[in-house]
Amino acid sequence: MHFLQLFGIDMFGVKSGIPLPFGIINVKKKTPQRFDGGSLGLITPKEHKNMYGNAIGCTSKCPICKDKATIEKFYDVYYNADILSPSIKIHESFESLAQFLIGRQNILDNTFRKNYIVKRKFLADAVRGILNQDPTQGNLFGQ
Repeated sequence: MHFLQLFGIDMFGVKSGIPLPFGIINVKKKTPQRFDGGSLGLITPKEHKNMYGNAIGCTSKCPICKDKATIEKFYDVYYNADILSPSIKIHESFESLAQFLIGRQNILDNTFRKNYIVKRKFLADAVRGILNQDPTQGNLFGQ
């Protein structure tokens, strides 16, 4: 969704799915993925540990992460209470907003490419893959 800032869109609403009553479908538990503002992507706990160690890594100071000193504490509290999925969604909303505001300021400062895109792995990968451009070089749209 942060890819849209390349086209001048710096804010939009996120649609939330309608929850189904418990027991209607069997959902297989999979490795949880949490939004990472530093890379603008969803990462597993193992990837998080490789990138940040045991630090929480939340730049937005969201209410979900606020009192959790470590990523292990985050997963212990929410996974064991069986509310990990909604907790991750709330974290993602706060962290995405914080990153949109940082990206917006970089656009206003004319530093979006050199200070924002290149430092966020998933956004830089999207520029390479979708726009077929080097995110470190020149203007994105030949302007």
